[in-house]
Amino acid sequence: ERKLTALIERVEPWIAAADGHQQSSNKNHNNNMQHYQQRIRPIPTNMDQVNVILALARQWASKTSAPAGWDPSAPVIGFATPNPLPHQLRGGALAALQLERAQRQQQQREQQQQQKEIIAQQQKANAEAAQQKQESQEQQKNLDRRQQSQQQQQQQQ
Repeated sequence: ERKLTALIERVEPWIAAADGHQQSSNKNHNNNMQHYQQRIRPIPTNMDQVNVILALARQWASKTSAPAGWDPSAPVIGFATPNPLPHQLRGGALAALQLERAQRQQQQREQQQQQKEIIAQQQKANAEAAQQKQESQEQQKNLDRRQQSQQQQQQQQ
């Protein structure tokens, strides 16, 4: 689109003021004629200018008219609109990039979830180990107390 706009701006001085370039009201007619009369160069001065005009004409013709050999009664096969249709966008490179990004985000979420689960399992295992350690210490204390009480009873006897 930018290239076409730039090309039009370069070629516009050589385009003759035709009826299509003028508005129908008389007031604007004179303004438009003055505008185009100031900018018109009716004859290109070198072959580069001719090539630019021909390139613009070919580009416009390819976009605004039927291709050579067009048969209006023939079935339309391989027709493509000037702008992509939604299903074409979904199948294009941008869609592939979007799909890739979505898959990467999903993988990152899954990895984060797995890491959270691993951390939760480690914390649970640590808590169980601490509880078992505490229970074993209490059992050892109880065992020590029993042994002390038995020793005291033996000493008293």
